[in-house]
Amino acid sequence: MMESHANTPTIGDVEELVLRVVTSAQEVHEELGVGMPAEAYGHFLEIELNKRGCNVKRNVRKPIVYDGSQTDEFYTIDMLVDDCLVLGVQAADIILPTHKHRLLTFLKHGGYEIGLLINFNEVNIQDGIIRVIN
Repeated sequence: MMESHANTPTIGDVEELVLRVVTSAQEVHEELGVGMPAEAYGHFLEIELNKRGCNVKRNVRKPIVYDGSQTDEFYTIDMLVDDCLVLGVQAADIILPTHKHRLLTFLKHGGYEIGLLINFNEVNIQDGIIRVIN
């Protein structure tokens, strides 16, 4: 079952938000470099996004629902920015197709339209940012 979000942002709002996230990720990556734990990147990315006026929630637990039934289990979104942009924060040697599909699953089940998978373990951070659309 998908959630609905009352204040759906415009495409322009989302694109501006994506730009803020990318700029923030670049700042963090430039300072920390490659090889730090994903949790550290997430912590400092949250700080950079807050500086840019974004509302950031980390480790957001969401219920798992199937056919109207809910389990006691949850899935966890790494970061949720302004209640509309889902971020997957990685520090992996390689991004596998399952990483992208996992983010897409979170988008679908949470009722979100767009997500970014950010792998800080790339020499050029631009190569580590993947946009995922529901």
